[in-house]
Amino acid sequence: STPKPSSAASDVYKRQLPEDIKFHSITLRKEELAVAVSSSHPLAQASSVRLSDLSENTFIVLSMDQASQKNMTDYFNSVQFHPTVMLECTDSQSMCGLIEENMGIGLTSRYQWSGSQKKVSLIPIEGRQYQISTKLVWRKNKPLSPICEAFREYSQQSADYEGEKDKKA
Repeated sequence: STPKPSSAASDVYKRQLPEDIKFHSITLRKEELAVAVSSSHPLAQASSVRLSDLSENTFIVLSMDQASQKNMTDYFNSVQFHPTVMLECTDSQSMCGLIEENMGIGLTSRYQWSGSQKKVSLIPIEGRQYQISTKLVWRKNKPLSPICEAFREYSQQSADYEGEKDKKA
């Protein structure tokens, strides 16, 4: 079944794209999952961590849509890791506050938390990574309005710039 648009704008899809419609896309950002721990957690100073080292921990996670949940479950199954989820939060501030208080650890993207949480350490995961992609997507068979075209061009330039920055790093 074709997913319904997420708003009154009939071309805006929030989750999985319909398979019967052709799209163009620009990848705006690719990033990997990281482990979020309280700055007082024993792993806080680690340079990286294996998921297998986290099996005794309880996890605080953000709520996900069904497609994202399936992708995450498939990833965990592929690396033979099955986290014990204590709580699902609907927003990152709540998740961060609970992790700061050492109520559990989290799995999140680095970008989502970059620089905003001083009492939380983000630790890269060793081994096979779970990659998170953020894309700008639009229909192939439908011309963009001038403002949308300007935004698309800006987004493409920004994505190209970030890609060049990453190559130099």
